[in-house]
Amino acid sequence: MRTIRKMMSVLMTMAIVMSLGLSTLAVHAEEYTYKITLSAGTQGTFEDGSKTMVVGEYPYGENAPVDPQLVVLPEDTKYYVKGIRLAGHDELVYDTTVTEDAAYVVVYGIKADLIAYTVNYIVSETEETLLESRTYYANIGDQITVPYQYVEGYQPQAYNLRKVLTENAAENVFTFEYTPLVLDVTNTVTEVVENVVTLPGETIVQPGIGNDVAQLPGGEEIEDNDVPVGPGEEENVEDENGGNEENGGGENVEDENGGNENEEIDENDTPLNPGGEDIGGEEETVPSEPEEIIDLDEQDVPTSDGNAVGTSSTVPVVAATVGVFLAALIAVLVVIMKKRAAK
Repeated sequence: MRTIRKMMSVLMTMAIVMSLGLSTLAVHAEEYTYKITLSAGTQGTFEDGSKTMVVGEYPYGENAPVDPQLVVLPEDTKYYVKGIRLAGHDELVYDTTVTEDAAYVVVYGIKADLIAYTVNYIVSETEETLLESRTYYANIGDQITVPYQYVEGYQPQAYNLRKVLTENAAENVFTFEYTPLVLDVTNTVTEVVENVVTLPGETIVQPGIGNDVAQLPGGEEIEDNDVPVGPGEEENVEDENGGNEENGGGENVEDENGGNENEEIDENDTPLNPGGEDIGGEEETVPSEPEEIIDLDEQDVPTSDGNAVGTSSTVPVVAATVGVFLAALIAVLVVIMKKRAAK
């Protein structure tokens, strides 16, 4: 019995610790940023002559554009830039998703059968160039991974492009296609209503409010304090021959072209802009998240769904699974203890 109680105590402690770990993970994702640095290693330096540079500070889960080609090598060097690795590790890395402070080191290869490869940066579905194309060199047969370059307001189709270099330089092309980042946009129409006085056969737009005076054709003035003719009222207006024209019941008077000067506009009609075109809301969609890496040699079969193996994106799932298992085990132990107590 004591053994079972001890086991339950240990399991309960483990469950509490795991729940605290998950809450800490969520806090990190929202509140902290992490510093990413790049070291030039033993063969090169950066443009300012330094051996280390700060790539930037990024929130948890974001991808950092770590570009090893920022190093400068001597002209007579026998080395070329091959990629990057995490400090303290030997293997090349391609996933630079931020999970903690990280230091990367440039990896070099020895020149043998060098071949050129070109990196292009264009706007998706166009030939517009965002950044100047760049040409680098590596050995034939090398599998090269090229990181994207950050361009404000644009998003690439992938954070990295990968390809094995062939002896034909024309085939060694890495093209990043950037999509504009567009938020939802809605055009707003503001309706301006002017102070209008309607007389039989005339429409006068008054310039202001108060005692402003509107000018009628022929020089006759009317003050805006006068009450316009309303429905069911009558008013005699002297015509140009000295006679009176009677407008009974506030009826609309057609102009000389047969049009109705007092024609009403349906409130559901869409206002037109000065060019005569309808103004309406326009909604743009934000492009989907870039893939972690695209293998250009296998473009028909995507190599990544955006969550690289080994990243921290799997941690919450694993932790939740273990937590469920512990809870089930505790429940089984409780049942065993009750049965033994009953005996």
